[in-house]
Order: sequence, then C-alpha cells, then structure tokens
Amino acid sequence: MPLPIGPFPYQLINGTLADANQVMADFNWLLNGVNSLPWPLPGSQIANYNKLLNPFMEIDQANEGAATNPATNSFSIDGYRVGLNSTAGGVGAAQRQAAAASPLGYQNSLGYTTATGASSVPAGDYAQIFTRLEADDINDTGFGTSNAQALTLSFYAYCTIAGTYYVSFSNGAGTRSYITPYTISTASTWQLFSIAIPGDTAGTWTLSGNTTGFQVSWTLGTGTTYQTVTTNTWQSANLLGATGMSNAILTTTNAGFRLGPCKLEVGSAATPMLRQSFQQELARCQRYYEKSYDAGTAVGTSTVTGQSQFFAGLSTGPTWAGISRDIPFKTNKRAAPTITLYSRNTGAPGKVFDLINAADVAGSIIQQGTSTSSWTANPAAGSSTVNLNAHWVADARL
Repeated sequence: MPLPIGPFPYQLINGTLADANQVMADFNWLLNGVNSLPWPLPGSQIANYNKLLNPFMEIDQANEGAATNPATNSFSIDGYRVGLNSTAGGVGAAQRQAAAASPLGYQNSLGYTTATGASSVPAGDYAQIFTRLEADDINDTGFGTSNAQALTLSFYAYCTIAGTYYVSFSNGAGTRSYITPYTISTASTWQLFSIAIPGDTAGTWTLSGNTTGFQVSWTLGTGTTYQTVTTNTWQSANLLGATGMSNAILTTTNAGFRLGPCKLEVGSAATPMLRQSFQQELARCQRYYEKSYDAGTAVGTSTVTGQSQFFAGLSTGPTWAGISRDIPFKTNKRAAPTITLYSRNTGAPGKVFDLINAADVAGSIIQQGTSTSSWTANPAAGSSTVNLNAHWVADARL
C-alpha cells in the first residue's frame, strides 16, 4: 500500500486517499472505517530524521510573509535563502506562500517570482533557493571517508514553466558538488520528487562544529560558470546546473517557482515527511535567529509587546531600583549572534526609545554570548528617572 509523506491522518473518501499525490510505496495501513491511519507494522518503513530546518516552510520570523529581495541573498523564510545574481537586468522577489499557493494538504511553501525577465544569462549569473546545515548535523553521513552514507532528498516543486531543473549538493567550502536533474513535466502543477545521492568518499568535509557543513540548492537558472557537462557524480568544483540547461525562469517576466515541504535524510530511500509541532520547529529555528517580537509580528513594528526595558528611578536614598537590561535567549545560539536593537516607538534599527524624553537614542550591545546578551543606552537628557525600551533581534544564521 502507499506510503504517506504528508500530514496525518488521511481521509479515505470513496475508497481513495483525499491526497493521493502525497504517497509513496512500502507502507501498511490500519483502517478504522472512517480514517486511514498509518500504522508501523513489522516490515514497514519508519520515518528517518529530517536534517532540513523549517522543512514545512511555515516559520518566517524576520519577514512574516513579506517579500524579500533575492539580489541580496537574503533569508526569505527561516533556514532558506533565495539568491539572484543578474547582470542583465533580471529582477525577482521571494516570500512565504499561504495554503492556496502550496501543495494540497500543506499550509505553506516558498515562492520565487521573476518581476522583470533578464535579457540574457551571462556566465556568472544565477538564481537559486538554498539552505545550509551545520557540520554537527551531518556527522552521521561520514562524507569524505570510506564509510560515506547515501542521502535522499524529497521535495515538492511547482513551476510555471515545464522543463528539466537541477538540484546541487555541496560541502561548506563549495569545493565538492553533486548535480542531479529533475523534470517538471506539467507547468503550474505540484509534483513530488525523490532523489538519492551517493555518499562522497572523497573531498574535504567538515563533520563537526557549528560552521556550514552541507548545502542544498534548488537551481532556477545559471550561466556557464556554474554548469557542468557531467551530472550524477561528485566533482571538485562549485556547480549549480548542467550544460545546455534552460534558463527560462530568469528571462521570463512573471515566471514563478515554488518549493514545498522537503526532507533530507540518511539512507537511499525516502521515508515519511513527519511534521513537528510549530513550537518544536520554532525552537530549532531560534538556534539561528530569535526576536523579541511575538510570532506574527514583523521586525521593526511599533509595539510594546515583548520589548526589553531598562528602568531606573531614585528611591529615598541613592539607590537605583528596577534595573533590567539583559536579553536571555529562549534557545542557545549556534554562535555568539549579531544583536540589532530596534526602537519600540519608531522601529528604527540601532535605536532605543527613551520614554521619559520621548526620543530615540543610540543603543549599544555591551556583551553577547550564545545564551544571553546585554544592551545599554544613554537617555536623551538628564532625569531622575530613566525608562529606555527596545526590541531586538539575535542573528546567528549560516
């Protein structure tokens, strides 16, 4: 019977699964008369751990669904950058998509749209969606050794232009690459792909520590600098695509590509894409990026909710009371993060709001670590009471 790789349970309607596109082979079912519930009976396949961060595309702390500019290689959602290098006039935009623009049964995907098609694709140009893994997270792959393990990438993809596209796998240094094709056979239709990647027994791989150990790139188009004649083999080069590939997405105004839920796992066969709770996945994302704003509130919003406050007032003696300036992180960061303060009043970066004097003042980070940080600022004018307020972002993304 089919193997589900989407959310559970599945509804059995008129004898068929309501989401027949989300199935793969080798799974057993337990039927209760209404729902078809997956049940891991002897011989069935249990889900492997998903190495990808935010694989269901639901968490977007920095942008909260707003469009981003791929020309800056910025993070469009947590864990995923979209990069565009076009020297021939290409302009694009990327952002988290809602359920209506995502695969059936899923709430989010990541979309790229060509706002202005490039006149050509010179040698060094490219467009890609990519995600990076910490070296510690690929320790069990054994890459670079004789015990290198196979990997499998599963993902949903949608494109307004049918054709053959490429996925690139590479080490942190970009000195080893594996390029493999997949074909979107029908335009503007979601398709599920599963790609097996042999372990790399050669090259230099960093398998421990908090630096980049592995990168996965979905290539939307690229010039000859990053193309190869040979696919489906590990090579000592920084590659994104293959010779003769179509670059129609880069050159076609209003062309679009969407990446849906995805999974990278150790093993030569795909296993179910099981979604963690929102809070569990948020905690994983907060290892790399955390903000004081509530979920759903964009960075730079004027709000007091969640702000960090430094308050001090003279009591009956020369004693300061009520001092608070520490930022304790919910999750230890990958490395000491870059802290950016934001005025709670205007949203201006690098600023703290002086409530007593109703003015933004410059804020400073006085210490930072992986578990906590601190900030300070001077009031706009002398006063017997100090009331300074700021929001913050801690960024340790790869």
